Amino acid sequence: MKNLFLAALVYLLASSGPADAAPVIAAFQAVAAFVGTLGVVGSALLQLAIGSAMSMIAKSKMRKAQGQNSGIQTEVTLTGGTNSESFILGYYGTAGTWVCPPLSRGDRLKVLTYVIDLAGMPGHSLEHVFVNGEKLKLDGKIKHGKTVTSKPDSFKGLVTVTYFDGSQTKAPVMMQRNYGTDPDFPWTAEMVGRGRCYVIVEFTHDAKVFSGLPRMRFGLRGLPLLDPRVGEVMHSDNLALLAYSVLRGFEFPDGTRWGGEASLADLPLSVWSAAMNEADRLIATKDENEEPQFRGGFEIKIAETEPAEVLERFMDACTGDLAEEGGTWYVRMGAPQVPSAFLTDDDLIVDAPMSLTPFAGLADSMNSLTLKYPNPAIAWEVSEAERILRPELEAQHEGRRLSEDLSLSACPFPLQVQRVGKAYIEDAQRDVLHSFTLPPDFAHLSPLSVVSWTSEHNQYDGKHFSIEKKVIHPHDLLASVEVREVDPADHSWSTDDELPVPDGVTQLTPPVLFILNGVRVAPVDILDSDGNPRRAAIEVSQIPIVEGIEWRVFDFAGTRIADGVAMDVGDTFLITQGILPGHTYFVSLRVADEVNVDWSAWYEVNTNDVRLGPDDLSEEVWQYVDGVAVSALNDFNGNMTYALEKLAQVGLENRVSGFLETARIEGEVNEKTEALSSEMDGVRADLVQNYITAAMQDSALAMLRTSLTAEIDGVSASLSTSYYTIAQVNSAISAARTSLRSEIAGVSATLNADYYTIAQTNSAISAATTSVTSTLDNLTTTVNQVQSSVDGVKGTYGVQVNNNGVVTGFGLVSELINGSVSTTFTVQADRFVVASSSGGGAVSPFLISGGKVYIRDAVIRNASISSAKIKALAVDTLHIKGKAVDTRQIAENAATTFYEATGGTGYKRIQIRNTHDEPITLIIQVLYDCQDDSGSAARFAGVKIYKEQTAGGKNNLLSSVGDGTTGDGEVAAADGTEVVTTTINPGITRYISAYPEGRVVRRCDMIIFQRQR
Repeated sequence: MKNLFLAALVYLLASSGPADAAPVIAAFQAVAAFVGTLGVVGSALLQLAIGSAMSMIAKSKMRKAQGQNSGIQTEVTLTGGTNSESFILGYYGTAGTWVCPPLSRGDRLKVLTYVIDLAGMPGHSLEHVFVNGEKLKLDGKIKHGKTVTSKPDSFKGLVTVTYFDGSQTKAPVMMQRNYGTDPDFPWTAEMVGRGRCYVIVEFTHDAKVFSGLPRMRFGLRGLPLLDPRVGEVMHSDNLALLAYSVLRGFEFPDGTRWGGEASLADLPLSVWSAAMNEADRLIATKDENEEPQFRGGFEIKIAETEPAEVLERFMDACTGDLAEEGGTWYVRMGAPQVPSAFLTDDDLIVDAPMSLTPFAGLADSMNSLTLKYPNPAIAWEVSEAERILRPELEAQHEGRRLSEDLSLSACPFPLQVQRVGKAYIEDAQRDVLHSFTLPPDFAHLSPLSVVSWTSEHNQYDGKHFSIEKKVIHPHDLLASVEVREVDPADHSWSTDDELPVPDGVTQLTPPVLFILNGVRVAPVDILDSDGNPRRAAIEVSQIPIVEGIEWRVFDFAGTRIADGVAMDVGDTFLITQGILPGHTYFVSLRVADEVNVDWSAWYEVNTNDVRLGPDDLSEEVWQYVDGVAVSALNDFNGNMTYALEKLAQVGLENRVSGFLETARIEGEVNEKTEALSSEMDGVRADLVQNYITAAMQDSALAMLRTSLTAEIDGVSASLSTSYYTIAQVNSAISAARTSLRSEIAGVSATLNADYYTIAQTNSAISAATTSVTSTLDNLTTTVNQVQSSVDGVKGTYGVQVNNNGVVTGFGLVSELINGSVSTTFTVQADRFVVASSSGGGAVSPFLISGGKVYIRDAVIRNASISSAKIKALAVDTLHIKGKAVDTRQIAENAATTFYEATGGTGYKRIQIRNTHDEPITLIIQVLYDCQDDSGSAARFAGVKIYKEQTAGGKNNLLSSVGDGTTGDGEVAAADGTEVVTTTINPGITRYISAYPEGRVVRRCDMIIFQRQR
């Protein structure tokens, strides 16, 4: 390099006179400064050809030929296989990748859950959600960890979105709660997704809204980027900042990188700040708003997307260009810069090669352009901007339309697409290309810089050219350049240039929705076979002819109680699911399995106050009682087992041996053993005592073991004791164990006593267990006693006897659960006796044996008895419920069964089923008082009595009585009593109904007598 500078110095001094030595020396210093920046690559880069002289559209066409597509990278949510890690730069769309298969939960699995991964790096911001191509309208802003619901006019409020931006440290509670025990894909506490951006979308099924699995797309603001202009990290879609960040590169948590490795020095702040400011420059729009000039975005698939490809897409989106010289990167964005140098013909090296291309051939010309881009307005589908046509240019091209297509896959902004398209058309008309050689004082010009050339030979007056290619010759430092004509006017824009942007959504006239009207919703009782009210229900009647009805029920607080579908209902059906007596409900209905239908208005209904009675205590109730007993017993046995097998031992031997093993390496251990042994003619006695202490920097242990054994001819007796104390930084343990055993010829007796305490920073346990066992041949009986206290919230005391596999015992368990103490006293025995000592013998007031309870004397304030067998009965007052006496036990004609429906002025209905083996006769009596005085048409006031096959069917008219008029203002009025008889065949159910008619009903009561057989 030193010889290179000397040669240049000799050349420059030899060609300069005294008068111009100073400027020549200055030029040499500029060249030397430039060459000095080349570093280790030295003269190899002196001949680097930078760029190529062609129009912007020609460069974009080259990139298109390399396989660019027009749409977003991930058009369909990916599933299975090995998918590339990805993240977003700028503002862009993606369909994401399934984290797990779609999951379902809830009643009839009506809730569908998607978990979709959106980016492998934290900090992305979810802006928009699209379902089946439609933008979701949300009732709130999407924030990390918060659930937002779609608005009622967006998928009927049936969609929820919960987004996590990668800062999460715990698994989502909603997934653990809903799918923690899922048999196919259980969501565990370890499934956090640290550092990942993902979304949980849930859909409540409605066949009218979702006809299949919904398709998803998402619009995101990508990784926060460091803006070198202000030194702050922020979300940005500034195309210059995006390109800058790609050149700087991204490092991932696992240490891998994507992008370039340019240093700050490789990216001149003056150059890149100017480009970022140019991208941020606000452009006026026709709607009197403003938007930044150059924005963009892209989804980076790390294993598939090359950084160079991304940079090319960014440059396409802003009519920009990049160039590298000596490790330094330069950028041109939008209109060409102001000239960096001014040339005349005298500045050119005349004896060096020169060339001129005054115009391009028709094959390289363009006068019409079609642009395609991903459009967020239509769920990131590809849109085609309105074709740019230039008739005046077609005339210049011999009347030919020379069309080109260009994909701006990194530009999801339609007005920017228009601006870029216009600039491409205008720039493509700049055909003039020159190549020539400049002296060393022009070698410092950076690539993509602009020079102003005044040429008498070419008749140029300050024409602007961009340096597209440059070669520095090492032997003389001359700079050969290729330049292309440019004009800032090519990038001019006004609101007059703006074309309408179609929203991509076809506006259709919505169909008229059918809504159920005139339906009757009322409370009703469900009767048993004896006609007694047993349950409260809601009756829906007066239904038009449809295949089925969807229904939903809410309570007064707005909580959904139940929903369902009733098919083949006729004109009446009942709602019983979740209905309680004496409550206010709101019911909404719509036609099932039909399109263009909607929910009806809310019907308010107050259910009848029908309460449970003794007859409702079925066998299932007792099964429930048995279940509670079994559960309590299992809980008691579990606590006993836990204390015996876990608390009393807690792996002490392993803990101690591990402690000592570590202490022998990292601390100090002292051991002492004392032993005595006597043996004579097969008779042996041993006594061993072992002392151990150990200490490490943060823990200490002390242990004492004593063992005594005596043995003679297969008869043995042993006693062992062990004492442990362990102290560590966060825990302290004390334990003692005593074991006695005697054995002779298959007969053994043992006693084990364990005592254990532990205190930790967040836990405390104290336990004592005693176990005594005797064995004779194959017979073994064990008695266990347990006392334990755990964490100040749970206490257990129990005694358990296991006699050859048959267990009996009792126990007390007290536990603090959700702020409330729950206590249980459990007894497990074939017989449970409570006895007291009275006089000379024992008296038992209470005994349980064989599943029966025996009580000597009882005083009961209130009792519900499903069935009773009473030998002798003394009653002060006897109340018998109406119709509760079975007349089959009474002589014929001695009595009748009585039914009544009285009170109020509405219709009356009584359900009667003939449970006998022959017909029954009913005597029906209706008392009525009705009047009709409205209008001039014919009117009727009175009552009609039906024997209906279905409730509300109004078939089989038994009687119609009352007063009719011919109209003309005449009043119809009727009151009185109507009596009619009818029969019901065996096994048949009928509804006896009385319907009052008239504008004013003062009374309608019905009484039915069933004649005794």
